[in-house]
Amino acid sequence: MTLTELFIVIIVVAFIAGIFQAISNSKKEKERGEILSKRASNIDGFVSSTTITGAKNRYQFLVDNENRKVCFIDECSKRIIPFEDIISVELVENGTTLSTKSTIRTVGGTLVGGALAGGAGAIVGGLSGNSKQVQKVSDVQIRMRIRDLENPVLVIKCFDAKTMTIEGKPIKTTSMDGNIYREGRQHAQRILDLVSVIIDDVDRNNVTATTESKSVSNISIADELTKLADLKEKGILSQDEFDQQKAKLLSSQVDVEPQKKVEENVVEIVEPTDDLSPELRQLIDEGKIIQAIKIYKDATGVSLNEAKDFIESHR
Repeated sequence: MTLTELFIVIIVVAFIAGIFQAISNSKKEKERGEILSKRASNIDGFVSSTTITGAKNRYQFLVDNENRKVCFIDECSKRIIPFEDIISVELVENGTTLSTKSTIRTVGGTLVGGALAGGAGAIVGGLSGNSKQVQKVSDVQIRMRIRDLENPVLVIKCFDAKTMTIEGKPIKTTSMDGNIYREGRQHAQRILDLVSVIIDDVDRNNVTATTESKSVSNISIADELTKLADLKEKGILSQDEFDQQKAKLLSSQVDVEPQKKVEENVVEIVEPTDDLSPELRQLIDEGKIIQAIKIYKDATGVSLNEAKDFIESHR
């Protein structure tokens, strides 16, 4: 057998092996999907209104608007979380937080939490290194902080180069496996948006409940004052007794000064910092806007319009 014939044989064998590997991967992916669907259908008291199935059927993220819960399912675990127990959500790429949203809480009617570094959708992580380095992606995660002492963090791996790519190492977004990264990035953004809306809804309900409670309290005090005045007019209460009871009612209406120390798991406000890398800042200062937009778009995976809006906002 000549070298040419040997080379051809090697190529054919490699091609056939690749086909069998692809078939095997496809079968495993289908099996994972069936497992996830079965586990999702067996959740008591959970009615899914939104379902996100991760790349390669690695997980499912479900939202139940009716019962106000979210659920995360993978091959090994299942976790159900009430809306009210969600503290914050982050989109993390290559270890850098790109977007984050946190809840607020009220103490005596005063807000004590807030949106971290600008709220949902805000870019809070800078681009580091040169453009060639940041185009390689190893992972994209969603991190949720939960009011749970035993399991306070839920990590959703929307893209993981080790388990989702052919070579199992960081990839360029333009490579053969770039479509898997883009799919995972879209899922991460969608989960971030959904959880951000949930956080806003919980905060809005808390503020409304606080306002309604104060309103009911005011009505109740007014009724009591009317009764006291009626007792005074009938001679049942003296002027001094009336004044004392009136003072007690009015003092109970005054809000107590918010505590300086709130519950430990309330998220503190973090002041935003400059979210541009030195490279992007230099390009913007030099007027090289198109180049800055391209680098930012390639590094983050956002749309062209989103990249343009972000760069324009820092001019």
